[in-house]
Amino acid sequence: MNLRDLILSSKAYIAVEASGTADRTNKPAYDNAAWVEVGGVTECGMDSTETGGEEVWKPVDGVLQLYNVHDTKRKLKFAVELTDMSVQIARLLFGATVVVNTAFIPLSGKVNRRVWLKLELMDDANASVFLMEIFCNMKLTGAITVGEGVIRPEVEFTMLYSTLNVVNVPTASGF
Repeated sequence: MNLRDLILSSKAYIAVEASGTADRTNKPAYDNAAWVEVGGVTECGMDSTETGGEEVWKPVDGVLQLYNVHDTKRKLKFAVELTDMSVQIARLLFGATVVVNTAFIPLSGKVNRRVWLKLELMDDANASVFLMEIFCNMKLTGAITVGEGVIRPEVEFTMLYSTLNVVNVPTASGF
């Protein structure tokens, strides 16, 4: 059975960086209230890149031949299209602390973009078949268009190093 055949829905949660509870060395527990749902996921593109390849050359038969390549930089990005315009997305859009039913001044403060991302893919029984918890930099990548249809914020998550980053994929999958 192929895992991709089972995935019917996806949800994204974030926990905004806060000292001692959600930071590079502290990840909230799976059911902790620090996780805030930012919406269902309609699309998720994953991109892993390695750059800065340092070439190692060795002499063979009177000429130098490429012997090895050492990648010196690695990056993992997730481009996610969400189904909801959440308070967290509004915070990124307006560059300010956003509190529901409270007026605020756009671009009035520094927005912390470091978050823990929990991306969960579920099957037809609403059981988790893929779970990822990654410390990331979060940014809004597309314009928020209001009009006919559903608002679909586009967000990019770039993984930042943490020893607590984890991805759980079932061993029986064909993923």
